[in-house]
Amino acid sequence: PRRLWRTLLGGGLLLVVFAIGIAQIDVYHNPLVWLGKNSPTTIGIRTMDEHIGGTAMLNLIVEGLDGRDMKDRELLVALEDLDQRLRSYVHPEHGQIVTSTISMLDVIYETNRALHDGNSDYYALPGDSRGVSDAVLLFETKSPHQLRRLVTADLKRSHLTARVKWLDAGSYGHFSEYVERSIEETMTDVALVQPTGGVYNVLSVVRVLISDLLRSFSVALVTITLMMILLLREVRLGLLAMVPNLMPIAAIMG
Repeated sequence: PRRLWRTLLGGGLLLVVFAIGIAQIDVYHNPLVWLGKNSPTTIGIRTMDEHIGGTAMLNLIVEGLDGRDMKDRELLVALEDLDQRLRSYVHPEHGQIVTSTISMLDVIYETNRALHDGNSDYYALPGDSRGVSDAVLLFETKSPHQLRRLVTADLKRSHLTARVKWLDAGSYGHFSEYVERSIEETMTDVALVQPTGGVYNVLSVVRVLISDLLRSFSVALVTITLMMILLLREVRLGLLAMVPNLMPIAAIMG
């Protein structure tokens, strides 16, 4: 019995040490690490991030509510607020990661400035709904194909695309929460906004993989524990039998 208790005590101490290590595990997913620092792909992405702008993309699909379209000034004001929030976002570890955005707003800004002889003071939304409609109509008349890259033919749906610096997937978690909160605070009453794009796709995949892994491990743990209890016909022995089953896993992760 004394040797048994020593063994259990030693195993318990090891589990504590492993638990400390497990608590420091962080999820990290970055395909560039697999390629290596000297890979042409890695060098290209890092160079573009530094000199041109972010190589990851966040796309927000915007659909007007209650009959609103992309000529509705109230909707555009809300979209402008959301755009400014994205541009001003500062990541807790990586600083400012949104390098630029493009949306229907840029078309209206440029057209409004052109209508006022290139005066930079008019690089903004027109002051009334009539001005917004005129700007959209003028651009649609001159460059319909360019406009279709940003908005559907009926002007009901559009998108806001943000360039984001390349980070590992886990680092986008805080940013995605900020985006969803900003959408809720600015666009809820005027438009339905659906986030998508590379940033969200990678983050969603990692989240699904982690949740599936935790679910699978939990089911396996409960199932094996019940099997050991049934085989040994005693709860205490069944629980003790799980110690050697869990020790290798805890050792590797810890």
